Amino acid sequence: MKPDLKSIYKFKVLIAGAVFAVLFTVSQFVSSPSQAQANCGERKAIVNILGDRYAEKPVATGMTQGGGVVEVFAARDGSWTMIVTMPSGYACFMAAGEDWENLSVFAQGA
Repeated sequence: MKPDLKSIYKFKVLIAGAVFAVLFTVSQFVSSPSQAQANCGERKAIVNILGDRYAEKPVATGMTQGGGVVEVFAARDGSWTMIVTMPSGYACFMAAGEDWENLSVFAQGA
């Protein structure tokens, strides 16, 4: 039994629609280079933005295995931002949020 042209056309339209849906979905999760670049810059400039716009100051820091420095900046209103700075001085935003709370576990010796 040989498929008719109408069935072949419907199948091609269905496949094209599925491919478009997959590509559209993937494009929503992949940032373009211009978007990625907007989230990085010189550490000094990023620290100034966090302080001037959001009143965030450093509250935690740590070193990555790759030599980067991870810092958390927080404000009294609970807003916080995490950045990573590479040895070159180039820094990128990693995460941001609300309701930051400093824990005193290390200070109490627990």
